[in-house]
Amino acid sequence: MVLDYTQDSQEPPPVDLSLPFIGPIIRMFWMGFDYYREHRQFPIYTIRLPGIRLYVVNSTSLISTVQHHPRTLSFAPILARVAATLIGASDAGCKILGDDAENGFIRRFHDFNHSTLSTGPGLEAIRTRFWNLITSSQSGQFLETPGSTGMYQWISHEVMMATSESMYGAQNPFRDPATRAAWQFYQSGATRLTTGCIPSIIAQQALRARGTVVRSFEQYYADRGYEHPAASPYIRAQYHIFSTSGLSDADIAKTQAAFSIAILGNTIPATFWLIYHIFSDRAVLHDCRQELAQAAALRHQQTGRPALDLASLEHACPILASTLKETLRLHAMGTSVTQVVEDQVIEGRYRLKKGAMVLIPAIIQHRDPAVWGTGDRDVHAFDPRRFVREGRGHDRNRGHNPAGFRVFGGGWTLCPGRHLATSMILGFAARTILHFDLQPRRGGPWVMPTVKNSHLGVAIAQPDEDFDVEFRCRKAEGMASAEQTKDDL
Repeated sequence: MVLDYTQDSQEPPPVDLSLPFIGPIIRMFWMGFDYYREHRQFPIYTIRLPGIRLYVVNSTSLISTVQHHPRTLSFAPILARVAATLIGASDAGCKILGDDAENGFIRRFHDFNHSTLSTGPGLEAIRTRFWNLITSSQSGQFLETPGSTGMYQWISHEVMMATSESMYGAQNPFRDPATRAAWQFYQSGATRLTTGCIPSIIAQQALRARGTVVRSFEQYYADRGYEHPAASPYIRAQYHIFSTSGLSDADIAKTQAAFSIAILGNTIPATFWLIYHIFSDRAVLHDCRQELAQAAALRHQQTGRPALDLASLEHACPILASTLKETLRLHAMGTSVTQVVEDQVIEGRYRLKKGAMVLIPAIIQHRDPAVWGTGDRDVHAFDPRRFVREGRGHDRNRGHNPAGFRVFGGGWTLCPGRHLATSMILGFAARTILHFDLQPRRGGPWVMPTVKNSHLGVAIAQPDEDFDVEFRCRKAEGMASAEQTKDDL
């Protein structure tokens, strides 16, 4: 009865009405992402929770419409909540971080990130440093005899160290094993911190871990590590944005600790899944190696060096790039979230009421037959060539709607670090493909890890369990094309 009186007839249709308000909470907790799948037939629908409405958007046309209203369907209130919960900023810091005025922090930081990380010397400096670190690290591993280790553990460490080192330089806080260990708990507890009403009870471990990571960054800024020549120009410029916005040193350290989740939290699992899909399929591995060898040979003709050009890897190796996109399509589970700050009618028929949240779950878009096709192009199957362009520059997947590929969000919330993340993942994969042969320990079959423990807050599904793989270093001639120095970019 209460729902009938409070639900506007123009609002998106409500679902899960058998036990209003409480039922959706229970079912979302137990079903996870399957809850969204259960209602995928609706273009848009309402979930009524105690004190708040959730509008879940499935239709690609509605997604485009939603993205055209960044002022009324705003990300700013979400950032303000993140400042208070995930970052743990002071009251003054929360006010600054949530400032959506014309020249406020949100707009300044948004424009800074997109201009700095999209192209130019700032992006190139990080990318070059990352490649050199990966090359140096892998060159010294398993040279004489094969070895085995957990694949996720190995990738996590390698990507974390190369990424953080390329960002923070010689005083990188992640050189400390205690910081690395604490970060894992902070990252895994991020959803509890952000959505929980009593984090001191339900997210105690994450709170303690956050404190450890924050203290490491407090020391980093106290030592002016961002001014070291090895620190990236991006981190130096970022500090300028933070400090000139009025953030205290303590709040800058807290913000940077949370920012480290953005630069590491998705890159690590995405790299893991890409390596898994390539090495578990001999045909894909062969095609990617052949592409990389050809790209290196062309580079050799142009420069005289048998080196890969990381900056153009995505274009030079279409099968490798397509395999990454397909990996992200199937393993990305992120949900874009905005808040309705003024009543908004979209497409002339759906009224979105002030105070409600608008959710766009990527998992629905990425498995929609209307977007990705049917028949031999099974939307649930892994197709490494799905994104390969054939003839006249068209995707093989002719039904691909850009609004249906939500890995990096879209509209005002489009991830500014998508180019950097793509380069890093492809670069790590390229180096690994050329440098190593990988197989499950003791010659067992490749078995897809389950992801049942991945909760609604994750952007990329994480494997429930790690598994050991055996590393064999390939012959020198197979590795030559992976070598590159800073001057090669």
